[in-house]
Order: sequence, then structure tokens, then C-alpha cells
Amino acid sequence: KDPCDGYCATIYDAVWTAAIAMSSMELAEDGSVDKATLLTAIRNVSFEGASGRVQYDTTTGERDTIDQALRVSNIQQVTGPAGTVSLSMVPVWRLQTGVGG
Repeated sequence: KDPCDGYCATIYDAVWTAAIAMSSMELAEDGSVDKATLLTAIRNVSFEGASGRVQYDTTTGERDTIDQALRVSNIQQVTGPAGTVSLSMVPVWRLQTGVGG
């Protein structure tokens, strides 16, 4: 059974979102983090993650799913002429455009 139930890429991106947001913040003198400042920092995060483009609507805080992608981690071994071996990656699937979009 998949320990992440298919959400490993999203969980990975959530951890990176928090790390990127926190690295852009200035802590208070006592080392604390203001909740409103953290939420603003998270809403301003934007990066290419494991599940596709990660960015958030600055008003609602919802993740923008326009360019969300699923990279299938199935790599196939391909034997070519003269016995050469290479790896072939399965294409990216995007919500809006489908395979390879």
C-alpha cells in the first residue's frame, strides 16, 4: 500500500512551501512567527514543485491548479540497437492540457 495514498508529491510541495515562506520572513526578537505574516509569505510562494507549478491566490490562499501536473515515476528500460540500454521517462500529465501538455 502507498504510504502517502498518492499524495506524496503534494506533501513534498507543502513542506517546501512552508520552508520557502519561512526563509523569506524576519522573525521577531524572541524568535516567534506572526501568523498573519506567515500566511502572507505562503501566499507569495511560487516555484516548480513535484506536483507542478506551486503558487497561491493572494486573496483566498487557495492553490492555483491551472498548471498542476502529475509526473508518473515509471521509468522504462529501453534496449536499443547493438544492445545499448537507456531509460525512458513517462511524460508529464497536466490537468488542463493532458499528457505532455
